[in-house]
Amino acid sequence: MSEIDLDADFDRLGVDSAVAVSLLIAVEDHYGVDVAPESLFENPTLNALAAHLYDQGAREPVASPDLAQR
Repeated sequence: MSEIDLDADFDRLGVDSAVAVSLLIAVEDHYGVDVAPESLFENPTLNALAAHLYDQGAREPVASPDLAQR
């Protein structure tokens, strides 16, 4: 498995609009924070987005319903 450059722009990583929507939904589900679509334009790298999410209050992943029921 190749490493991902955390400072590479999303465009360079191949993130298109469909992937961006999936990413936002996954982040919202996993961390329990609402992420505006423009956040990807304002924070165009994984490191920048992670810092933004931290500033928005994302700290610990939210347990998925499947895991919470076990």
